[in-house]
Amino acid sequence: MRAKIETIIRHTFINNLDKDSVVVDLGANKGDFSKGVAEKAGCSRIILVEGNPGLARELESSFRGQGHFSVVSAVMGGQARAHVSFYLSGSPGSSSLRESFTGPDLKREIKTKMITLKDIFSMFGLVKIDLLKMDVEGAEWDVFEKFSKEDFDRIEQITVEFHDFKDPSSRRRTEGAIDKMKGLGYCFVNKTSGYRFKAPYKDCLFYKRGYRLLVLTRSLRDLADAVLRDIFKLPFWVFNRLNPGRRRPNPDKK
Repeated sequence: MRAKIETIIRHTFINNLDKDSVVVDLGANKGDFSKGVAEKAGCSRIILVEGNPGLARELESSFRGQGHFSVVSAVMGGQARAHVSFYLSGSPGSSSLRESFTGPDLKREIKTKMITLKDIFSMFGLVKIDLLKMDVEGAEWDVFEKFSKEDFDRIEQITVEFHDFKDPSSRRRTEGAIDKMKGLGYCFVNKTSGYRFKAPYKDCLFYKRGYRLLVLTRSLRDLADAVLRDIFKLPFWVFNRLNPGRRRPNPDKK
């Protein structure tokens, strides 16, 4: 199939996938990203890793009998450990190794297993990962700090949400991770221009050089779309400035 840029659940990736591709979904939550990838690409092997035991059980039930899905109940980190503290949130997708990341919705602390990228390769006998999605509520920094040249050789692309919008003091760790991954040979693109605390790293993609033209073309198209939207809004802005008492409706609102 012809490669193209796709976005599923705020994770952008290069869809050059096919039935033989391997996708690993770290921080799978309810499995929506994995389901979307399966529908779009028909991948024969999708591995979902989820640290919240309740969500992991739901995933196992949801995907039972579908042989191309595998579920692992564990948290991701920089080193394998039999027992680590994991903080469950009332908002299941916000459960984290960091208590402060769960916010006011903290339910309780549990002990669970931590695994690494190396463990994923060995557990499933993988040679290559075609797409690695990472939304692990602050554990991404530890994963990237341990990321090796061997990992680069075996992982084609990574779509990741960095969580420095929950802790602005972690911005240096995010930018350090980006610099490291570029040094290993990945190209980098960031789709999000701003978020909470003006964090610009919410939807990031590391990819290999062969797709630079494709990503550049998509970036230019997105920029052109943004410019056209602003041009369309201009007459409304001018009218409202000249007629403050007679405001015309915002064209973005129905």
